[in-house]
Amino acid sequence: DVTYFELARSLVERGFYGFNSKPETLLPPGLPVILAAICVTLGSAYMVFVRAMAVFATLGFIASYELLASMGEQWVGAVICLLLESSPIFFAFTTRMVMSDMPYFFASMAALTLAVRLDSAKESRARAVLSLAFGVYLVASFLIRSSGIALLAGLFVWLAVSAFAKRETCLRRLKWFAPPLIGGLAVALLWMVWADRHEVLQWPMVGGYPQPYFKQLEMKNGNEPELGKASLGDIPVRIERNLNDHATVLVKLITRKDYINPTWVSPLVLGSVFLIVLGLASSIWL
Repeated sequence: DVTYFELARSLVERGFYGFNSKPETLLPPGLPVILAAICVTLGSAYMVFVRAMAVFATLGFIASYELLASMGEQWVGAVICLLLESSPIFFAFTTRMVMSDMPYFFASMAALTLAVRLDSAKESRARAVLSLAFGVYLVASFLIRSSGIALLAGLFVWLAVSAFAKRETCLRRLKWFAPPLIGGLAVALLWMVWADRHEVLQWPMVGGYPQPYFKQLEMKNGNEPELGKASLGDIPVRIERNLNDHATVLVKLITRKDYINPTWVSPLVLGSVFLIVLGLASSIWL
């Protein structure tokens, strides 16, 4: 988290987005801008930043509950949020580090909540306000964390699928969701163009970190470029490994256990993946 603080300090003191006299082209400027605003208004003490992350985490769970409640799942939302928020692992992570995870958590959940409400809004004035707010949080999600590009991709696919819905529904969604999507894509494109023009690499011929994420994905391991580039056969292995890792972390959060057998034969790991796939399938087909 030192990098984020140094980027924020560079913005406040010199108006320059960079670290160690080099422009920062890997991390988008969302979190450093937030930290810079905190520096100016509340001070630059480390504990101030840590407490801000706890606030973002709380706001993220409030937004998550509102998302589930707006879909008619109040009790389910309350149980899920309380179960995850009360996890000692989550509490330790939230109150000890200054990372982009919690601000992104809040921004992305707020964007999804606003999207659901926008889709069900009846009045044009309410739709205009919700569309604007949705666009702001959509852009903020990407600027805080590059993985926010997944929200843009998901919105694009959802609008494409909406073409098979009723004509009235399709036109309404295009009218109110297309502008935020175009704005988000424009911001993403501007950031990638700026990063490409200002990129300074000590070893430009060596792949992996700290090159952009898409270039890191070309490698077998972004942190170990000596392993070479990934092949098509590496993609299923990468998906399996990431799915296993995330399922293990999820089980740890729920069970409050420091160690969970990470192998696929573990009923906890396999069971959690099965339930996720079942929930995803039901949300698509029901």
